[in-house]
Amino acid sequence: MTAEATATKAAARATSELRKAIAEAKAAYEFAPNSYTYSCLGACLAAEVALGVLLESLPDIEGSTS
Repeated sequence: MTAEATATKAAARATSELRKAIAEAKAAYEFAPNSYTYSCLGACLAAEVALGVLLESLPDIEGSTS
């Protein structure tokens, strides 16, 4: 597997896992809105922004689906 393919696969996996974490954090906050669940949701959303910045800074990879 090429470095580009590995990077694309890793980015897709990270994005997928982060989306799952955000969905779970939102559900937790809706079920039990408190400082812990709010902090968890905030951390997930901040990680989503950071991942987006990281992905935007990477060079375009031929055939990328991101």
